[in-house]
Amino acid sequence: TNTTLNFAIGDNSNYTPIILQLTNGATPGSYITGTMRPEIHPNLGTSANYLKRYWSMDQNGLANGFSYNVNFTYADADVVGSESLLMPYKYHAGTGIGSGWLGAGGSSASYTVGLGSLNAATNTLSWTGVNSFSDITGNGGGTPLPITLVSFDASAREQTVALNWSTLSEVNNEYFTIERSTDGTTTQEIARVKGAGNHNGLLNYEAYDENPVQGINYYRLKQTDTNGNFEYTSWKALEFKGNPSSASVSVYPNPVSGSYVTVLTRGFSDNTHLQFQITDLTGKLVLTGSLPVGMNSATHLVPVDELRKGLYLMHLSGTQVNETRTLLVE
Repeated sequence: TNTTLNFAIGDNSNYTPIILQLTNGATPGSYITGTMRPEIHPNLGTSANYLKRYWSMDQNGLANGFSYNVNFTYADADVVGSESLLMPYKYHAGTGIGSGWLGAGGSSASYTVGLGSLNAATNTLSWTGVNSFSDITGNGGGTPLPITLVSFDASAREQTVALNWSTLSEVNNEYFTIERSTDGTTTQEIARVKGAGNHNGLLNYEAYDENPVQGINYYRLKQTDTNGNFEYTSWKALEFKGNPSSASVSVYPNPVSGSYVTVLTRGFSDNTHLQFQITDLTGKLVLTGSLPVGMNSATHLVPVDELRKGLYLMHLSGTQVNETRTLLVE
């Protein structure tokens, strides 16, 4: 049932429980698991204020749209930096929707959900209105990772492959490298793009593979910071057929501050429709529709006035296009 679960971890001298209140989504046979690790999260990055402890939570069988509140207790020895700056943060591995660091409302995170609070007297961090499970910890004073990657996509463009990615924040980010593999073993550097250094807010990047091979091409993104540390995304596979189509899609303005976002289509070989879906970063569908396209340029106005301020992903799919664009609604 929707109830309170107490993961009673620790002993009389070092008691660090995590208490989870499931508010929605329980189904017959569903369950929640948890593991506590008394160590620094491996993806913490450059943060100066954090906990040397994190809890890995997961679920099985909960209904879509589940939500929960959580309280987790840490030990005095877990605190690094300023305890007063700590707020709940959670990390989900990967490069797609919902991956990277997410902060509680009231923190300094670039993207937040729910509301968070700190009770330093009881060594407790609280988070209400959470809607996904992953690694939970405490952080303060900035975004934990050198970059917060929102998306990374590859798409065929005439005789080239376009590589697009977006970041929501960057800390000491020196540059990005695009690498390609055709056999899953050997790699080749395709492009190098200068990073923004330190930036808080949405940034969109693009690079091109001018000489893709016929068949399957594998692409990954490498991020290198100013001290030489680097990280990779997972591989993105694309089957390249030498498509001669000149079909293209433009989405603007971005960020969006008005009631509509414009989708400009042109160069499609037949009169068909382009499907679009707009989701939030947790993957929740917030808007969907279909746009008529053809050889001639066509301008479509997609209403976004009912969307809350924040970051969204716009998925575009059709016979000649399969892309994802990032939208920031202000």
